[in-house]
Amino acid sequence: MKRQNESKPLKTNRRNTLGLDQAVYRELLNKLEHQHHSGGSGLKAPNRTHTRLQYHEPYLDLEFQTIEGHNRSITVAARNISRGGLSVLHSSFTYTGTRIRTKLNRIDGKPHHATGTVVRCNHRGGVVHEIGIRFDTPIIVQEFIRPDIMQCVRTHERVRTRDLNGSALIIGNDPTIIPFLREYLLQTNVKYSFSEDATASQNQNPEGFDMILSCLDAGDTTGAELAQNLRKQGYKRPIVLIGPCNDDVTKNKIRLSTADAFIPTPIDENDLLCTLGEYMLTSWDEDILQAVRTQYVTQTGDALYTQLSKLAVMLDQHIRTADALQVFGTCNKILSLAPLVGLSSLEKNAKEVANAVAESGDINEHLQTLHEIKAMCVTRPKAA
Repeated sequence: MKRQNESKPLKTNRRNTLGLDQAVYRELLNKLEHQHHSGGSGLKAPNRTHTRLQYHEPYLDLEFQTIEGHNRSITVAARNISRGGLSVLHSSFTYTGTRIRTKLNRIDGKPHHATGTVVRCNHRGGVVHEIGIRFDTPIIVQEFIRPDIMQCVRTHERVRTRDLNGSALIIGNDPTIIPFLREYLLQTNVKYSFSEDATASQNQNPEGFDMILSCLDAGDTTGAELAQNLRKQGYKRPIVLIGPCNDDVTKNKIRLSTADAFIPTPIDENDLLCTLGEYMLTSWDEDILQAVRTQYVTQTGDALYTQLSKLAVMLDQHIRTADALQVFGTCNKILSLAPLVGLSSLEKNAKEVANAVAESGDINEHLQTLHEIKAMCVTRPKAA
């Protein structure tokens, strides 16, 4: 099971059928996860199609439906979610075949009404029963789990190569990436073309492809900048970035790139196929794709501004103690973050002070600029 959604604060005025408070709920989930990974719960399914993703919602309303119309509503604790269904924790046994209706909250705050059928009920200990529900209509999981492109939600556990159809434009000439893409895509029905760099790719009309796969080193630009430029040109289809990523600056550039997915190197074949399947086997609406991208950018922007605010506090402390070495180091950290959120003036000032302090070892001549840097770090532009 992978990744936990960022659930909103628990509502203490509500109760689920297990009567779990926040601490006990988390403890139970951790215990079930431990059983799952140790193989003691019988949850492993080698033939599973859809990946189960942690979905921590302690107060989920379910309605049991009957043919006679005597419906009964309860509040349960969710455990995980997948494209095809939902797993919840309940205080009593439930028969397979029971019809269910529920309301899931999307990340944009809008409700989604889903119906399904109970397909399993397993006793997990004490009064705890885990109920597996199969949806009548598959969902797009990314609508309900706050995503991070660095841990991209892939809802397919495995994909058959013959099921992959569509077209892809591959940009870049990285020798650790391109040969593997060629080898793995040969086994599919995907039609693909290669372009050595971003400039050359314009001659191949990106709009004519269902998706774009770009190396982080896209030849004459970075993959992140390529994605941003394609969005400005109106390209609304999926963009996948591929490459090595070991530092926070690169990770944040990827998060802010408006790409849809990231595949780290060395490339795992199943990882690639499942990423392709995410978009070629799922009916994505352009609005949903854009909503998920916006989540990447918004969450990353918030985190970066929080980091800048903390650096402003640190910088103030170093100014007070006249510690030139620490001022230099903090200005360099600010310098690395400023361009990510489009603060060119902050980047310019931080660079000038860092270079000057490195040369003279004295901060007194730059106190005014340092105070301006502090102010810019804690002031978020309205347009950001």
